[in-house]
Amino acid sequence: MTDFADQRRFSAHCSNDDTVVSNFVTTADSFEEAALRFAERWSGAEEMCRVIVVDTDTGEQHCFTIEVGQGLAEPC
Repeated sequence: MTDFADQRRFSAHCSNDDTVVSNFVTTADSFEEAALRFAERWSGAEEMCRVIVVDTDTGEQHCFTIEVGQGLAEPC
């Protein structure tokens, strides 16, 4: 069972798009989980998305390349 109080808040955006501003914010246990949650909702035309995930509390960020149809995430 997941303890939601221990989850972190993340914002995410796809760097394939022209904008780097994101209104997508989620709670997750890890950067990768947040990236996959973003990709599940992303509606871009490309099959691959480069997702930038930012911890909203610390500003730490990570990049993942996501194959949207496969749900696979690899570090950029």
